Amino acid sequence: MFERVAPEIADLAGAASAQETLTQAGLNFVQRLRDSAGDDPALRMALARLLIKVSQTQNPGNANTVGDYETGLKRAQQAMELLATGSLQASEAERLQLLWWAKFGRVQCLYGLGRFDEGVEYLVELDALLDQLEGVPDFARQARRFRMSIRNSAGYNTILAGRPEEAINRFLLPILSSDWARSITNTSEGYELESLMNANVNVATAYLFLKRFEAMIPYADESVRIAEFLVRRFPRNARYAVGRVNCLAFQGYALMRTTEIDRGLAVLSKSREEIESLISKDPVNDQFRLNRAITAAIQALAFAGWSEETSAPASERRQRLAQAQAFLADAEQFSQTAKSKEAEVHFEAARAEVATARAKLETDEGAQPKP
Repeated sequence: MFERVAPEIADLAGAASAQETLTQAGLNFVQRLRDSAGDDPALRMALARLLIKVSQTQNPGNANTVGDYETGLKRAQQAMELLATGSLQASEAERLQLLWWAKFGRVQCLYGLGRFDEGVEYLVELDALLDQLEGVPDFARQARRFRMSIRNSAGYNTILAGRPEEAINRFLLPILSSDWARSITNTSEGYELESLMNANVNVATAYLFLKRFEAMIPYADESVRIAEFLVRRFPRNARYAVGRVNCLAFQGYALMRTTEIDRGLAVLSKSREEIESLISKDPVNDQFRLNRAITAAIQALAFAGWSEETSAPASERRQRLAQAQAFLADAEQFSQTAKSKEAEVHFEAARAEVATARAKLETDEGAQPKP
């Protein structure tokens, strides 16, 4: 039942509470199965599969994540141990596929825990495992898609680890210039389009940290285009809905930092409205709280940058900075309730930018001639 139901609700809008209940039932059953499996090949195989499914409900990879990354990491590691030793009622190909999912679950949980460099190291290891899986019948297409997914994850982990230039050149641009990316059309599978969307918004994210705002625009625009299409095509998929929120936030920020202020404000407002709507329907969803924190942090960044325009009157600059500080407080609140360390990275970047903008405004005001 767990294996059938959990995937069905993994990305279903409004299902976070159901996911949490199901995960707890799965955890309880895991312990009972661990106590009775012994050396039985069939039970050991069932336990490995269940551990992977439980881990997947506790990492940032799903829209309805429970967000208990320590427990998710533990379950993924237990599955890896089972799959590495002892007898299993499985072919070698099936064992390798399950091992891949267990290792990917481990990486996702490490990412949620803020262990970004460690995650990149294991993602490179996963890339090598796919070399074996590409030879498995009926798995070649999935293997190609998984390769792009883990390189996307490696790129984003590298950004969060503080190396955006490396993320762009080592992981993200190679994805976008690949034959795989060029083969994606609107008729492709949703997960393929999502991988392409993520690659684009991750490049935009890296350029944000590098303060290369013009360079952000084409990647942010393309990510929004794909996100809009995915939401229209899969209206009940919460992961695509929250993905659109993220893409809109980065697009709005890029527009505001490249002088398209009115359009940028409108896009940022739309991203905020959409994430607030999602949270109102599913307030316990950790992924929604995470993206609410990121959205607020990006708005704080945008208004802080806007307050630095020396051509604006001092009163307007102070008002913009006050708005940045309000968004920063919002980001801090949701960073504390969201369980992923990703939120903290964006909050700290916004806090530094707001502090810089405040110091600049005070310096500029101090340099004004006294009446």
